[in-house]
Amino acid sequence: MNYHDKKQIIRQTEDFIRARFTGDSSGHDWWHIHRVRNLALKLAKRENAEEFIVEMAALLHDLDDWKMAPAGNQVKNWLDTLRLSEDENVHILKITSAKRQNANQKRFRYGNTPPPYYGKLS
Repeated sequence: MNYHDKKQIIRQTEDFIRARFTGDSSGHDWWHIHRVRNLALKLAKRENAEEFIVEMAALLHDLDDWKMAPAGNQVKNWLDTLRLSEDENVHILKITSAKRQNANQKRFRYGNTPPPYYGKLS
């Protein structure tokens, strides 16, 4: 996939997420996601991570949040509408699902350890 295709997919995803989270009062509004994306991209540059994967995961990171989406399939459903490679889908899903898995493990503060890929950029 070329640079312009990736930029178009980022724009589509941003529009989708902005529409979904604008006006959210739980603290997971569009501006929270925007800040997470900006920070994630800074870290991706520093760590030489795949910026497209990092940006997509940052944009989608709250879509399957256990507090707001009990079904937990919205990220996969969104990715299925895009023209991504299987590897790209798998990486994005691993990153975004780590948060959900962590919630199901009663949170780190109770002594649980994160999945091995939690928080990694690629």
